[in-house]
Amino acid sequence: MAATLGFISGRVTQADGLTAIIGAAVAAHPDPGGTFGSALTDINGDYTITGLTPGTYRAQAQAEGFATQWYNGKPVHHLSDHVVRRLENARDQHG
Repeated sequence: MAATLGFISGRVTQADGLTAIIGAAVAAHPDPGGTFGSALTDINGDYTITGLTPGTYRAQAQAEGFATQWYNGKPVHHLSDHVVRRLENARDQHG
């Protein structure tokens, strides 16, 4: 019997939590035994990474001009794990 595939979806915004980041790259890095997946955000900052085997993932969000953010221990189920990603402007973090 084949495993049920799942997905992670969410929104990437600037640190204010409101302004969408268009074209941000979001990647799901599996713990051992999982399936890597990635997606780009749309005009609203939304993304969906599909085809993921159930398990725990480290999610990464990055966009030009912003600091890369990591989120550990995101579970993937057959239902969506709706996660909001907030990226901080790289120049704000470095001085």
